[in-house]
Amino acid sequence: MQHYLIDQDNAASQALGATREARRSRLYRGGLRITTTWDPAIQRALDAAVAAARLDGRLSVSSTVIDNRTGAVRAVYPNLAYGRGVKALAPAVRQPGSTFKTFTLAASFEDGYSPDDAVNGGTCSFKYPVTTSDWAPKTDRGGILTLRDAYAYSVNCAFARLELSMGHGTAGPKRVVEMAHRLGVTHPLAPVSSITLGVSPVTTLDIASAFSTIAADGDHRDPAFVSQIVGPDGTVLFDLANTTGRQVMDPQVARSMTQVMRGVIDKPGATANRAALAGGRPAAGKTGTTNGGTDIWFSGFTPELTASIWVGQYSCACSLQSILGGDAYGGRVPARIWSDFMDAALVGQPVSKFIDPDPTAWPRRAYLDENGRRAYYISAPTPTSVATSTSTGTAPGGGTTGTTTAPTPTTKGP
Repeated sequence: MQHYLIDQDNAASQALGATREARRSRLYRGGLRITTTWDPAIQRALDAAVAAARLDGRLSVSSTVIDNRTGAVRAVYPNLAYGRGVKALAPAVRQPGSTFKTFTLAASFEDGYSPDDAVNGGTCSFKYPVTTSDWAPKTDRGGILTLRDAYAYSVNCAFARLELSMGHGTAGPKRVVEMAHRLGVTHPLAPVSSITLGVSPVTTLDIASAFSTIAADGDHRDPAFVSQIVGPDGTVLFDLANTTGRQVMDPQVARSMTQVMRGVIDKPGATANRAALAGGRPAAGKTGTTNGGTDIWFSGFTPELTASIWVGQYSCACSLQSILGGDAYGGRVPARIWSDFMDAALVGQPVSKFIDPDPTAWPRRAYLDENGRRAYYISAPTPTSVATSTSTGTAPGGGTTGTTTAPTPTTKGP
């Protein structure tokens, strides 16, 4: 906590002084009454959910829980931050995998794309300078899919094409990076084509902050660890309840994102059906599984809370398949931890609903490929359903298990 109040620049630290020296002097002078944002009940729910996964010390877990209304950090795992400083909050700085498809999709919606736009999910291969280097992502579902289905089933080549449709070389990747940073990711990100597949390491704090911004209709609140500071004379120096956020995303875009992100949990056969909450409570999120299953993630939100879960090994980028077998995917162990946590943290609370986007505000459905949002359909194949997909099958939790080829629409209008 000293690190947060002395070394970092935030609303709470600014209440103690404009410089590090002034804040340090004010803090160590004594007499301050500081209330943290930590919620013991939410922390117990998170601890219990991790314990229920029975990882038995074989793997490490990192998690951050944020209140969507205020940005308050309510719980962390490991439970170190409130005793040893914020640096201990998320010791795992790891690749997030397909979690980053979220920022590609958000950038496309902001650029005027529709959730119902169609894209080919089949085998893809790109050459420099179309991409930042020669690139042939693995894919696991062919056919023509809507963007909402490509996201729900985490189709790599669909998102490679989506990113490139926003610009070749570094142009598309820069849009993804800009969106991630604007929503709340603070770690540096490389504007390379594979950024959409999550190659730049981040923390659960980064992802929870960004996802919480989407959940809050695009109103970003910096993650907060202090709810109030009262001086020796009883003067309130800082009160989180009186702070305001920054509108960094249009509410229509945020609501469209939330609707599509709900499909990751709700659509039959999607990557995170195991994250479904009791009583039909609405939830949205995204899986992340890196190549070889070295890092597995599930990050998601309800209207009230956002939680990001990472499972892996701090000491190395080692495959988890030797330990977890078929559960080495974001939609398996992390999704179960997330679901168990949310069910316990929200037990007894009324079921809140997300605000739906206005579908009439979406542009007319179009076909897109690596050369842009190309043209409107006149007569073309209907986007492939789950039942008729020609893919080799989506790996649980967004893994990549094979390749397949799908036809490209041949009849497109102006």
